[in-house]
Amino acid sequence: MRRRIAIPLLIMLLAAAIPLRADLVPTQTATACTKIVEAKGTDDNVQFLFSTYSSATVMTVGCHCIGTCTPTMATFALEDRAGNPMTHDVPTCSTGTQNTSYTSVTAENQLELGEAAAFDITNTPDPLTDTYILCVTFTHSSN
Repeated sequence: MRRRIAIPLLIMLLAAAIPLRADLVPTQTATACTKIVEAKGTDDNVQFLFSTYSSATVMTVGCHCIGTCTPTMATFALEDRAGNPMTHDVPTCSTGTQNTSYTSVTAENQLELGEAAAFDITNTPDPLTDTYILCVTFTHSSN
């Protein structure tokens, strides 16, 4: 009877003594998008429809405009749920059949467990009838 208990206990003790190496924890990359219909300059603190299941890093942001998309497209600024701004160049929205191009989010781009990214529209888009698809990519560890 002692051997049956001793071996699993020994395995548990050895596993606890081996440090977890961060470089061995797999990371996952995901993309989250939101659709903005009739974008207005008063659209502030609009959250993407996700929250992280572990800490995450927002890596890129990109957008696509559907409609006439002239003369003035919406400009977007990312932030976390608490309203802390992220550092990135203003994404250039693709139109028509163009592929969406992404710009890097370079600082203040950490999200905590359960937090979501959000955005503000920082100008007055014209026309107001355009629709935008705004996407972010983010990475997080799988643990």
